[in-house]
Amino acid sequence: MINRSNKAWDRLAIVINESGMTMHSFAKHIGLPRSETIYQIKRGQIGISKHVADAVVEHFPEYSSIWLQSGYGTMLANPSKERGYIPYYNCKISQLRDIRDMDVDDFFYLPIVPDFDFAVPYIGEEMAPEIPNGTILILKQIDMRSVMFGNTYVIYTAHIAVLRTVRSTEEVNRLRLVAVNSEKFDDLYINRSDVSGVFAIMGKISL
Repeated sequence: MINRSNKAWDRLAIVINESGMTMHSFAKHIGLPRSETIYQIKRGQIGISKHVADAVVEHFPEYSSIWLQSGYGTMLANPSKERGYIPYYNCKISQLRDIRDMDVDDFFYLPIVPDFDFAVPYIGEEMAPEIPNGTILILKQIDMRSVMFGNTYVIYTAHIAVLRTVRSTEEVNRLRLVAVNSEKFDDLYINRSDVSGVFAIMGKISL
């Protein structure tokens, strides 16, 4: 895990000072609902989450999102140098609903993956042996309309977040989520309208 001490604030302070704004006006400018987030970063209580970094870069695109979150790379955006740096979150699949507000734990470099959002470890037996326990999943959020039956996705609703193979049912608006290890794990049934988000698997790393 990154030892950020208060390095996160050192980086964010550069952007705020260059903007000429107060912390309160800066938070409002980048669309944060509360300026308290900025003060928490300053106090070292939290780091710079992907959500905050994305908000900063949306309004100040000259800065590097990777640098803001981790201190890696250069301060000013350089897409050719950032390409292939995958944010890694050491969290459970069940926590992915809150991924935008989490602090990134680390980055690793894998330039052969062309498109991704982040990587997380898969801890479980539901998808074994197809996806063994401990596999690192490289994920990208996609639209529900892009889901293809028979493929495996991380699907999350307001109540669950699971890694499963998506199958159709006789009811058009209902989905069946199937575990490979069907002897131990039952199928799950959810309504399409209950799906809050879908992550496609862009790559897998087995250690």
